[in-house]
Order: sequence, then C-alpha cells, then structure tokens
Amino acid sequence: MRLSGIRSKIFFSENVSKLLKFGKIGMTILSAEILFISFAPVYLSAQSRPQTTRIGDFTLENGQIIRDCKIVFRTFGTPNADSSNIILYPTWFGGTTEHLGRFCAPGKIVDSTKYFIIAVAALGNGESSSPSNSAQQPGKVFPLFNIRDMVHAEYKMLQKQFRLTHIKAVLGGSMGSMQALEWTVQYPDFMDKAVAYVATPKLSSSDLLLMRIQEQIIQTAGTDTSAAWVTLSALTRYMARTPEYVTRHTKPEAVGRLWQVWQQEKHAPFTLQNYLAQLKAMQRHDIFKAFGGSQRETAKRINASLLLIVSESDHLLNPLPAQEFAKYLNAEVLLLKGNCGHLEPGCQMKKVSQSIQNFLER
Repeated sequence: MRLSGIRSKIFFSENVSKLLKFGKIGMTILSAEILFISFAPVYLSAQSRPQTTRIGDFTLENGQIIRDCKIVFRTFGTPNADSSNIILYPTWFGGTTEHLGRFCAPGKIVDSTKYFIIAVAALGNGESSSPSNSAQQPGKVFPLFNIRDMVHAEYKMLQKQFRLTHIKAVLGGSMGSMQALEWTVQYPDFMDKAVAYVATPKLSSSDLLLMRIQEQIIQTAGTDTSAAWVTLSALTRYMARTPEYVTRHTKPEAVGRLWQVWQQEKHAPFTLQNYLAQLKAMQRHDIFKAFGGSQRETAKRINASLLLIVSESDHLLNPLPAQEFAKYLNAEVLLLKGNCGHLEPGCQMKKVSQSIQNFLER
C-alpha cells in the first residue's frame, strides 16, 4: 500500500457555532442541512483545508454520466509510517467535510490523534459534484445518482489521490452509514473494519414514507424556496427527536420564535436541488439488491468486521432493518436507548465514542 498527496499541516478553526436557546430548558437551534450535528457541543476542533480531486467523466450505475466529476475531501490527523491507521468518513445527508471535522477529535466519533481520517463529501452535498455547482449539468439536469455511485466515486478519488489499496476502516452515520455499509459489499477487501451509526442497510416503509413527504414538499413549493425550507426544517427537526424530547425541551411559547429563526436561516451549499438529489439517492438505498434481496447472501459478501450502532427511538431511520441484518452477521451491535431519536449518538457521545474506540483498537 502506498499513500501520496497528504498534507500534514493541520489548520485550526476558531469558528464556533452559537447555540440559541429558548425558555429555561431550551432547544438547540442549528441549520437544517447539518441536522445530525445539532447535538454538538461548542468546542474548537482542528480543521484541514478542503481539497479537490477530479475523477473525470464518471459513469453512474444507471448509465448517465457526471461530466468532470469532482470529489472534495479534508484530512485530519497524521498517517502512520505504514499507513495502517487510515479511516474513511463519508458525509451524512446534507453534511459537509467541515461538519465531519467537528467529530474527528478525542472523545468524539473518531480520534484524530490516533487515526488519519479522510473526510469525504458525498455526491450532491454542494462540495463534491452536485446540481448546485455543476457547470455543464446544473440544477434539474444533473444526473440521477444513488448511494452506490457515491461509494464508487469515493473509491476513484482514493485511488487517484492517495493510491490506496487497503485502509483501516470506513465509518459513517445516517446517510454516511448507508455509504459505509455499501462499501463493505462493493469493496469487501478494502477495509478491515466498518462502523455504521444510526444505520440502516435498507430503508423501511416508514423511512420511505417520510422521504416521500419531504420530496413532495419540494416538488409543490415551486419558486417559494423559503417556505419549503421552513417546512423541511420543521419536519426534520421534529422527526429527528422524539415527541417526548420536544415536549420536555421546548416551551409552547417558544414555537413561534423557532419558526422565525428557521425563516432566516441560510442553507448554502445545500440547495433544494441538492436536497432532492440526495433524498432520491437514499430512497433507492438497498445493499441487498445485488444479492437477490437475500440478507444471508449479502452477509457472505462482507469480510470486514462490523459495528452497528442504532437508536431504539430513531424516527428518521428505523432501527429494525439494521437489527435484523445483524442476525446474519458476526457483528457487534450497540443499541442506544433514550428519547433523543436519530440524534441519540450525540446524547450518549461518551458511550458511542468509547464503543467505537474499543472496536477499532481490537
């Protein structure tokens, strides 16, 4: 294995998100496109500069072609002499590589003092090739990609930029978990381990119904994008937690003020077209498809050791498909109990961080 093109210098960001709270208990307010990190505490984190690898005209699974496809990434930490500590960390839905950097630190999702982390931007997030930034295929004419296409594009980037043949692990949460699991079946010998948190190998009917609602909001919004964003923000924030959590942490009199804050939010680089593109990619997520729908046959394909982290109260990605698939795998499963829903890993960050660290070190 040979590693090239790595910048060792680490840059420090002093940009810290300000948390708005309402009432004596309050509810954290952050922008909708970084939904998964809305549980993040305020702290300083080491940030590297974004880098871009152009992988040329990229043919998708459906035969369409993304012209002059680019993949953006950042690196955190320092590689070992033998490059045995490399971890790939794909973005979640709407997430950016900067967002991932906030979780590359001791006590967070993955420790950048121990591992060399390549945070990679998934297709459609506004950094890598997306409807919002494509010069040749902007907006609605951008090709329709899926989760497997994201993974294949990331593989091409790793080959071209780093010339890697093997890495320590692939790790991802939410839509990043879909990519992590797809990595294990598309490139089964590329990694030793995989960690998928708030994970699912295939969407449940409840997941699909929610995504259809989100898609319908965008499709019927027309030119009134601000109204669509407010509705999507409200829906995803509500579904990301549990009704119990919202009731306990948000005063009724604060709801109107929350709505006003959401109306004033900025969402770039995650535009509504990007939102819709990644949403459609997730709707077709199914790692069993290539194996006749068989979970047993899919499990036979996976060579990496696997850690699945699921939230019992997750209303955005139902935990049952991951729990059922685990029965066919020699996989570790961490079941999180609580009322934080999809954001439970943040509410139990210490437990999640320790579990991931123990798994990676074994």
